[in-house]
Amino acid sequence: MYEILCTRFDSFTRNDFDKLIEEFFDSAPTLEERCALVKDSGLKSFIVGLCEKSANSDGLDIRENIALQRLLSIWEAKTDG
Repeated sequence: MYEILCTRFDSFTRNDFDKLIEEFFDSAPTLEERCALVKDSGLKSFIVGLCEKSANSDGLDIRENIALQRLLSIWEAKTDG
């Protein structure tokens, strides 16, 4: 994932990545709250692609990845409503 993030964010460092992962698991915001922070459609597409690659990397079928499905559902609901 680190390499993929570096393709989008030029100044992203390994230290930034480690902090980001630590903050994600140590903080309380829900997936819904985090999704609400992302407004840019290009960034949403990048995030979905990153999640799909992550889901595939651990051997799970993308359709079986609950977090990815929730993410898609949240953003689809925002688009529809």
